[in-house]
Amino acid sequence: MEYGEDSVISSCTILNEIATDNLSGASAIYLKAIDYLKAILREAEGRSATQLPQILREAGKELIAAQDAMAPLYNLTAEVINCADMADPPVGMNSRLTELLDKLTDSDRSAIAAAAERAIPLIGKGSVILTISYSAAVRELILRHPDRNSLKVVVPESRPMCEGKQLAKDLGSAGVSTVLIADMAFGSYLSDVDCFVCGADAVTEKYIVNKIGTAAICRAIEASGRSTIAVFSENKVISSDVFRFSPDYHPREELTLDSIPNCVVENCYFEKVPLSSFTYLVSNSTLHTPETLQKFIEQYRFPTGVL
Repeated sequence: MEYGEDSVISSCTILNEIATDNLSGASAIYLKAIDYLKAILREAEGRSATQLPQILREAGKELIAAQDAMAPLYNLTAEVINCADMADPPVGMNSRLTELLDKLTDSDRSAIAAAAERAIPLIGKGSVILTISYSAAVRELILRHPDRNSLKVVVPESRPMCEGKQLAKDLGSAGVSTVLIADMAFGSYLSDVDCFVCGADAVTEKYIVNKIGTAAICRAIEASGRSTIAVFSENKVISSDVFRFSPDYHPREELTLDSIPNCVVENCYFEKVPLSSFTYLVSNSTLHTPETLQKFIEQYRFPTGVL
């Protein structure tokens, strides 16, 4: 759901939608998170400026707990709390924070577009691309490609929520040739694809977090001597010392309603994929190798006292 400027949706409603959203990528969740923090600010009107930073800290902790695999929520929380802490004078803090959130909405969209543009030279005319799940950056890369009508995109369905099917719909509706396949059928296409391209929900100095199955595809593509490419905006970048993600299990009913003797049903959406699994890692500001990205993120400093 998108919330208009005149919306009066409560912060609790938005937070619940974020926590239960099993289809959207990190970029879409990020925009909902901005709406959540705007609702927090609206509901905090009339509270003193000295109370607002603590209100935002608590809201940020709840936001991160709702989707702990998504690094942009950590960085969004840090930016908002830093702005609140540094407000001098505190008068008008609420409006300044709302203005910041509006700017972050625009900058996120611009960053996705910039990352996509930077990755275009890595995709040759007539390429067959294998991807996984739904990534706003991958979608933008393909739709912005000057030779997009010559491309072919192979999209695993990405069960259990089938985000891949939505990507196939978006690309196909835009005139891009797509092939929607069963998840494990990707092996049948390895001899045909020229590269694997994916997004990321988080990028650390050790690994990226992305849809389960990304690591297996990377290993298979590496073995075939082809390129593996991750495309992301830099609000996905975070130190592994700060990032709290650990693989989480979702409702077993998404996989089966049957009661199966001696069977444990494990329904995990995301996994860690080593940086070394990628030939290129493309952000909105630069093209990285695993080595240069590791050095870049090692300089990252997450503000103290935020979490």
